[in-house]
Amino acid sequence: CAWIKNKNLEIDMPHKEDRLYPLLWILLSYLLGVIILFIISAPPVITVLMFCYFSNTLVVLLISMFWKISIHAVGVAGPVAFLIYVFGYPGLIFLLLIPLIMWSRLYLKRHTLSQVTAGSVLGFLLTTVQIYLFLGF
Repeated sequence: CAWIKNKNLEIDMPHKEDRLYPLLWILLSYLLGVIILFIISAPPVITVLMFCYFSNTLVVLLISMFWKISIHAVGVAGPVAFLIYVFGYPGLIFLLLIPLIMWSRLYLKRHTLSQVTAGSVLGFLLTTVQIYLFLGF
């Protein structure tokens, strides 16, 4: 695959084409995590969080086949939604992380405003919907 053969390997995977294989391995690890957490009867909130990581990554993989959405933004906004669910109003402080990540991706010229915005919104909304679907209010 191109990302292994590339002598100038970049950890950020700047090209959407380079994301397929790493994301497939990540998906497999999250799926195994969900299965193991379910088998050991982990607290449902932890199992649901792991499932959110799996499903959000699957959506990112599908989008990445056509467009370079910000994985960093998805990866921060999802856990922020989870922390707000767990901690309630005090968890809102974690919302401050989202614009910081968005700014850093823009500053480093790794993404456009639409890519970081889409990643943030998608990560937050997908996680919120899944949490309330599986765990309730």
